[in-house]
Amino acid sequence: GGIGSGGDSGTSSRVLGTFLTWLQECEAPVFTMVTANNITSLPPELLRRGRFDAIFASGLPTDEEKLEILKIHMRRRGWEPKEFASKEMNKVVGAAKGFVGAEIEAAVKDGLILAFNAGEQFEPDHCVQALKVMVPLSKAYAEQIQVMTLWAKQNATPASKRYEDMPEKVVALKGRKPRVRKDDETEH
Repeated sequence: GGIGSGGDSGTSSRVLGTFLTWLQECEAPVFTMVTANNITSLPPELLRRGRFDAIFASGLPTDEEKLEILKIHMRRRGWEPKEFASKEMNKVVGAAKGFVGAEIEAAVKDGLILAFNAGEQFEPDHCVQALKVMVPLSKAYAEQIQVMTLWAKQNATPASKRYEDMPEKVVALKGRKPRVRKDDETEH
């Protein structure tokens, strides 16, 4: 369950109340960042302007992001992605349609196990084999992911250029005049 879902004698509600009060009343120059796997399960009073100045959505990774995730997890396990042809790496990315970063990491781990069990040198194709037997969250929970994606498109700023058709966002920070941020504008 979410916040205040019972079973904790009201502790979650009290902690949330304290946090909401602090967010509202804190005047110190503090940068507060929180993450949520499912923002739709959070209480609306937590998300209103004045408590958080911006909400960013990451959604499913783009192909470029999937490739970077793949490279990171290969390196962590002692395999240099440069040793493999980009065509092989892109084959993994293509097979990872709808997969999140943790699932791509699992495919690397499972691919290494597949290679070991077969007595073979690890190749990106082992990751493709691992992906073929996995059901990504985006398929297993398609309706929930669709709801979260729609919410993100309507209410959040994309963390990457994933939502090409998203409208420009009006950005307002406490004590500053609102302005429209263009997609190609970087923040410092």
